[in-house]
Amino acid sequence: MHRRQLLIAGGSLMALSACASGGTADSMLGEYAAGTSPISLAEEARIARAVLPAATPRAELLQEWTGPYDGVPPWDKVTPAKLREALMEGMSLARADVAAIANNPEAPTFANTLVA
Repeated sequence: MHRRQLLIAGGSLMALSACASGGTADSMLGEYAAGTSPISLAEEARIARAVLPAATPRAELLQEWTGPYDGVPPWDKVTPAKLREALMEGMSLARADVAAIANNPEAPTFANTLVA
């Protein structure tokens, strides 16, 4: 039994030491350490998505939700045609987000890949 506990403890120690990184917190944060806040980056992304040229008018189901609980979906307006339109436009917006990240000439960082 003692041997089994020793193997488990050794394996756990190896796994934990493999998870440790050699960098400092400031070097891993990149642009955040320089004063760029994730809130401002998220706000920039929201503005960019609002001004993206769309092939069709904004889908009715993608409009900002209103009502109680910080907004609820407009379930009374959902039809198969409107749902398809909203899904297609949502996928187009997602593709535009991915293209903006992929075509960014800057070196990849946490801020311009995952946060964007």
